[in-house]
Amino acid sequence: MSDDKLRDLMGALFKAIDPEKLERELLSVLSRDPARSGEGGEHAAAAGKLVGQLAMVDLLDESILGAQVGDKSYPLRVFFATLGASLSAGEHEETAFPLACAFGVYFRVPMDEESKMRIGLVASRLYYRFVEVTALEGRLQISPLLASLMNGELEHVRFESIDHQTIFDSQVHERAQGAVATGARIVAPQSFLCRVGANGLVRVRAEVRT
Repeated sequence: MSDDKLRDLMGALFKAIDPEKLERELLSVLSRDPARSGEGGEHAAAAGKLVGQLAMVDLLDESILGAQVGDKSYPLRVFFATLGASLSAGEHEETAFPLACAFGVYFRVPMDEESKMRIGLVASRLYYRFVEVTALEGRLQISPLLASLMNGELEHVRFESIDHQTIFDSQVHERAQGAVATGARIVAPQSFLCRVGANGLVRVRAEVRT
């Protein structure tokens, strides 16, 4: 699948779902008092289930969902909890909802590995936007864990976070749109790096802001 077709696919997916309508419906359901109506309780349960699915709760391992402070996977729990909270509250809809949709396609839809890799890269870009707009702390811990989680869906390639890297290297980095063309210092990562699993060669360079 070409990059153009992938962008068209993701664009069609996001256009097919009205985030403002979803936000209104979720807020309407979650604001109802279940004690006043049994129907309200049913709607609240349905809304909670939807948000849980969008935030990957039904797919995540208990080692993530039940992680405690100090556990290796605790940063992932914080990240997905923040995503779920944003979806429930209708906050950061320009990043939270597309990110949840991208994760849904990546983890739930069977496809060839090339397409899955491309969608994974889209998801990683949306992840970094979400982290930025929510000012989520712990990115240096979250990013490698998220890349490792996504690698469970891949066989021949693998994602890597480059959050710890501070100097631009054209062999593994490419400047994102709007980056300073001559900048040598990495201001912020914008996507994951993708390598070939067998030999470690760079398959797709990581986008960065310089």
